[in-house]
Amino acid sequence: MINLKKLIQICDYLLSLNNGILNYTKLIKLIYIANREMLKTQNDLIINDRFVSMPQGPVLSSLYNLILEKYTDNEITQLEWNQYFFKNGYNLKKQNFKSNFDELALSEINILKETDEKFKTWTWKQIVDNYLHKKDICPEWVDPNGSSYDIYISDILMGLGYDDIEAAEIQDEISTYEKEEALFAKMI
Repeated sequence: MINLKKLIQICDYLLSLNNGILNYTKLIKLIYIANREMLKTQNDLIINDRFVSMPQGPVLSSLYNLILEKYTDNEITQLEWNQYFFKNGYNLKKQNFKSNFDELALSEINILKETDEKFKTWTWKQIVDNYLHKKDICPEWVDPNGSSYDIYISDILMGLGYDDIEAAEIQDEISTYEKEEALFAKMI
């Protein structure tokens, strides 16, 4: 299950860097790219989600479904998301709120900011065509021919140059941490 509080803060942070509004496809791509950078530099994710290859590049599945109001895992999660953001055409806008970003580490904020700065003037289509669809940059993306394919953390890591054993170990560490975090959250 997605860490909704953290996802809301990530989206709020990126939207805040863009006057409270951003094309939602670009937002999804920025978060995916920031996650790749976090894996590359710290062997960790900013936010874990189900990653999938779709025709327009990699997507964070839960985020995509929340934006389109098609999140089916938990109705309460969708209702909570809708209190913070709304879709206006192809843009995501934030409601009138301010996060304290307490779910985000400074390193995560820095990577999100650097990713936004790097792609500030790019459209979502330029990010897809000139970055995410390039096999030398994002080899884990596979054209699903109108469908979707899962992208595993180990696929991303191998695309970043890790061998299959290292990638599997890091994926296991992240998975174990996520399970422990979910268990701890239930205990509180």
